[in-house]
Amino acid sequence: MDFWAMVFNPSSVDRLSHAIIGGFLSGSFLVLSVSARCLLKGRFVEIPKAAFEGHYAASGPADMYLLGRVDTNTQHVTGLSISGGLSYLLHQDFNAPVRGLNSFRPEDRPPVNFVFQTYHLMVAIGTALIGLTLVAA
Repeated sequence: MDFWAMVFNPSSVDRLSHAIIGGFLSGSFLVLSVSARCLLKGRFVEIPKAAFEGHYAASGPADMYLLGRVDTNTQHVTGLSISGGLSYLLHQDFNAPVRGLNSFRPEDRPPVNFVFQTYHLMVAIGTALIGLTLVAA
């Protein structure tokens, strides 16, 4: 089988575009369905935002952590942070209050340390890929 003949086959572009668009639509519907389920259950956007940064205080300015660890027993985050960073991202004010995890029922809260770590891992991977693109350009 000739690999290059397959790559330059006239129908390859149609099949590739079909697969890419199908993947994009499938991912979009997955995100929409999860978002709709959360809205129907009454879980609003504040819960993930608070969990992303380990913000427990019921109301107050929220820091943005570059890296760290959440101790769920003491509800304390240890790490390198930007004071009021999450408040600034959400409200363009470093002192604006952000609704914390303690203002939600415990059964509505996600596993905070897992969400915190995976969110920051996602941000690190995205930053590394952007840096790789800049270096390669």
